[in-house]
Amino acid sequence: MLHKFTPHLPRYFSKHVSHSFRSLVWSVGMMNFALAAFLIFEPIYLFSLGYTLAQVLLFYLGVYVVYALILPFASRILAKIGVEHSIFYSQFFLIGYLLALYGISHVPLLIFPAVLLLALQKLFYWPAFHIDFMSFSDQSQRGREMSSLMSVSSVMMILGPFVGGFVIEQFGFPALFLIDSALFLLSTIPLLHLHEMRTTEHESYRSVVNHLRQPERRKDLGTFFGFGEELIVMVAWPIFIYVIIGDLSTIGSLVASATLVSTLLLLVIGKKTDSSARPILARTGIYGYIGIWVLRSLARIPAAVVIVDAISQLTKNMLFVPMSTGIYERASRTLPVSYVVFFEQALSIGKIVAAVLVILLTFIFTDPWWPIFILGALFTFFYLRSHYAHPTSRSTLRA
Repeated sequence: MLHKFTPHLPRYFSKHVSHSFRSLVWSVGMMNFALAAFLIFEPIYLFSLGYTLAQVLLFYLGVYVVYALILPFASRILAKIGVEHSIFYSQFFLIGYLLALYGISHVPLLIFPAVLLLALQKLFYWPAFHIDFMSFSDQSQRGREMSSLMSVSSVMMILGPFVGGFVIEQFGFPALFLIDSALFLLSTIPLLHLHEMRTTEHESYRSVVNHLRQPERRKDLGTFFGFGEELIVMVAWPIFIYVIIGDLSTIGSLVASATLVSTLLLLVIGKKTDSSARPILARTGIYGYIGIWVLRSLARIPAAVVIVDAISQLTKNMLFVPMSTGIYERASRTLPVSYVVFFEQALSIGKIVAAVLVILLTFIFTDPWWPIFILGALFTFFYLRSHYAHPTSRSTLRA
């Protein structure tokens, strides 16, 4: 559908979008709708079962430890079953994860298979998604295509929290699990119609791990370490909102409203990413994102939550679209699978360290929210190491 709008908004939407890329957009859009209906409520669900903030973080710590350990097998999976089928199989792990998560309320020991299933879903989904995006996107307008993809996802993520909050309030978590499971499977249909891609990269477990120690990747490792802040956004921030507000429908509405505000400027960000303004855009986003971390602990009423979350999403998009575009450019000039696996490993290490530090803060402080959000700001500083936040980034990428 994106191509229908292109003649009317040629400056902001990508031009001549391929059929494969449109299929990827449809797939990601449907999946993100299902995820958005549940994602904001996922840590809240565990918290509402009586788990403490530290225990919820311990759960995600386990997920990323397992994910980091099994990531070196990604290249073999993509070579053996293909990229599209890897995404397809990932949805079954995700459905199994949702079932295990629901069962935790009755059988607490199901938390262990839940950790494994979510890690496996990430293993089968994320490296395959990165390869698909690199293959289907046009390098000359990759920033606009990334922002187009994120815009469609954002629209779905506006609707998702509304629907998720309503379903949970009216019918409970089991109904939401069932609806999401069906949507996850449907989201793979657009990709299964495409020609199956099989990668040819084969690396041993040891060689994949050794990439983390390569001098030429040291700067990227430091940059991707900053993604530890995402764990705080994904886990601590929703629980903070729940503690302050309490009502699930209200939380869904607030998050959806904030996403709507940030989405309006996302296409402009994509266009700027394809221009020489990319480093300025990235640095502005990084500094703005650092500032909003400091303000999070002050958001104690619904209106403040909307404002803070909207600015947070906007500034994160300002840094993420240029950075992710640069990551794909860099990966396409090297061994793509090797680089995206390295990216996912570095990202996981950042989230593991973030989880450990936040758990420690919950034991040190009786009211840990302010130091937790300051920690998020400190992780964000690592993004400043990025090649893509400096005027020489494009020449560096060609080297």
